[in-house]
Amino acid sequence: FSGYIHQLTPWRKIAWISEEADLFTMTHDAFRARQVGQDDPIEIVAHEVFVAGDGVATDLDLELRLQAIKDTGVRIFIINCYAANARRLFKIAKRLGMTSEGYQIFVGGGVADCILANPVCPGPDGSTQETDEDLKEAVHGALFTLPWAPPRGEEPRYDEFLDKMVNRLGLSSRSEVNS
Repeated sequence: FSGYIHQLTPWRKIAWISEEADLFTMTHDAFRARQVGQDDPIEIVAHEVFVAGDGVATDLDLELRLQAIKDTGVRIFIINCYAANARRLFKIAKRLGMTSEGYQIFVGGGVADCILANPVCPGPDGSTQETDEDLKEAVHGALFTLPWAPPRGEEPRYDEFLDKMVNRLGLSSRSEVNS
């Protein structure tokens, strides 16, 4: 990951925002532990952790934590949390100007499957195709680690996977999935 950031941008400082759950905080801790004793050019300047009471943090708490990250001056940050909170973080980050050109957001884990509404992960209103234009704009340009997908040529599983991606992203054809 560090090597990827190092090659991708001239920036050498990153920040994390994580939901307080072992699943997410351990990812940050593992990344930091991997850096120990290595000549890693990437410096973690902030790690904001939010507590999600009943699975949902307050918007004010999320905004304060994102503002703290913005105040450090970093241009790359990593979101590690469940999809419902990631959706809210993206929208708040957009309001704070943190999803525009000059910023790069990385999102880890299976959140990519559920960040936009789809048949497997309906949106808050029960929709199966994302209609929240603010959210769609906010995630534009974010980099997600995606869960496993069937290899090309393994029909019909690959076709089914592409159909799900087309529907999930609100695209008009399969050819747009790879563009």
